[in-house]
Amino acid sequence: MSEDLEPKQEPEPKQDDKKEPEKVIPYDRFKEVNDENKELKDRLTAIEKKQKEAEDKALKEKEDYKTLFEQKEAELKNKDRELLRLQVAQKKGLPADLTNRLVGETEQELEEDADKLLMFIKQEPPGVPPRKLGGASTRLDIRNMTLEEIRKNKDKLLEQERLGKQS
Repeated sequence: MSEDLEPKQEPEPKQDDKKEPEKVIPYDRFKEVNDENKELKDRLTAIEKKQKEAEDKALKEKEDYKTLFEQKEAELKNKDRELLRLQVAQKKGLPADLTNRLVGETEQELEEDADKLLMFIKQEPPGVPPRKLGGASTRLDIRNMTLEEIRKNKDKLLEQERLGKQS
């Protein structure tokens, strides 16, 4: 217990452990370096912001060009399909008004569809007027009639004239 009562002695500092005197930085120099550091950080932030904006703009332009490319590619594909339809319609003798009714991706599919469509269309040779239902034409030609025939067919001729003006 006597040992507990004795004051402890601190080891004596060695000569190697000498403290160096603290350097004092003048406030003006500290403020100057600190302001310069802040200015450099602000400039770095501005440069990074501009770089990010440029990257975003380039990315948006890329997306715009990609979208435009896809639109033009789809338009070209549609025009190629339409051209193929027209070629098949012309080859098969299908009227141009019916080309939109042709269905198929390949020329062979379009030709098969055109053949099916042509089966439903009755084609008459060009220059021949359509046949009237009921047989022979009922049109009377006054130039080949005698005066007596004209008097007999007066009502029919008047009716024929009236119908001719309505058309």
